[in-house]
Amino acid sequence: LIPLGAGQRSAENNFSEILVEKTPSIPPTPIPPNYLPPRGSTPTGGVPGLSTPQVGSPNMTIPVPSSVGGGGMRGYTWHLSVVNAGNPRGEVGANFGGAVVLQPAAFLSPQDWALAQMQTGQWTLVSDDAEDGPKSKRFHFGMPGAIPISGDFNGDGLEEIGVFYQGRWFVDLNGNGRWDEEDLWAKLGGKDDLPVTGDWDGDGKDDIGTFGPEWSGDARAIAVEPGLPDPFNMRVARPKNFPPKPADAPDELRLLKRSAKGSPRADVIDHVFRYGTDGDIPVAGDWNGDGISTIGIFRNGKWHLDMDGDGQWSRADVIVYFGEPGDRPVVGDFNGDGIDEIGFFRAGQWTLDIDGDRELTAHDRVFQYGDAHDLPIVGDWDGDGVDEPGLYREVRQHGDHQARN
Repeated sequence: LIPLGAGQRSAENNFSEILVEKTPSIPPTPIPPNYLPPRGSTPTGGVPGLSTPQVGSPNMTIPVPSSVGGGGMRGYTWHLSVVNAGNPRGEVGANFGGAVVLQPAAFLSPQDWALAQMQTGQWTLVSDDAEDGPKSKRFHFGMPGAIPISGDFNGDGLEEIGVFYQGRWFVDLNGNGRWDEEDLWAKLGGKDDLPVTGDWDGDGKDDIGTFGPEWSGDARAIAVEPGLPDPFNMRVARPKNFPPKPADAPDELRLLKRSAKGSPRADVIDHVFRYGTDGDIPVAGDWNGDGISTIGIFRNGKWHLDMDGDGQWSRADVIVYFGEPGDRPVVGDFNGDGIDEIGFFRAGQWTLDIDGDRELTAHDRVFQYGDAHDLPIVGDWDGDGVDEPGLYREVRQHGDHQARN
């Protein structure tokens, strides 16, 4: 601790390297191979209803650093990449040589763009229309072992679906519910990473990111990392909304290809954070309504939320107790107020913090939708400004992957 007298202030402290609150030793919760990071059977009996949950631990604001962002050992890191619908920061991208940029073509040639195995993931998305009532859509989009993702990747106000498979991203950019020549492919991360999506630059389009074992070059990137361009982020380094110099970035690049006929490109990783450790589940959301998504972690029912977007544990961040070990976290704007709320999925039962107080109370929404074989997915499927639930599960290859209303 730093002793302060009345009226004094402490500034320019790197709290991310200080261990003050000792976290009890808890065995890591096993992460299912098909984990869905938030964002993120059709219900019977109408729209999922309200029930009264048991009251749990309160939301807590912790004024001292925690161990989530500290430590000098090689650990787990975040890699956030701005993709802007396949055109990050304009037509002119970084040129890192043809061998690197053309690497995607070895995996996805124009002839192979329409992969047959992309029909083995079944999506069931429900939207609640005020006039016509609840509507259900079903798509087949995915491959065996893939992790489902969602986000408004093209900025049209509707969430698009996608999958992450061992570092490769397949995004339904045109929103038609199937993988085709107009969609977006990216390479970011690997088989040990978990995906996360969010709007890292505040342009109204969701971007991509990963959480997993540290990469070569992460330490130098973190040393000059300014954090996200959140108004509450007071860190001073390089400009927060510009990519780093190659010398200040990790060794690995993000590869990107928009459409089967588009030109592949490679770019440095925009942001690298050390926030969390092995066993944590990554989450992201707009926690304060400023239009910038920031990160967080979920572990055994305990959430750490990076409220100011600096990418490290600081006094502005909060700890929330919402859920139990084994639950799957979900994040979305469930009440349409422009701020993302948290929730969890437990073998088909959803619990959403509908009033946004980050406490489990009688005001929260609890309903049954799906079962233990489903993965939860959240998104604004109808463009009404409110995120709705959805389900993803692996099925046998299906010949018809068109949407069904």
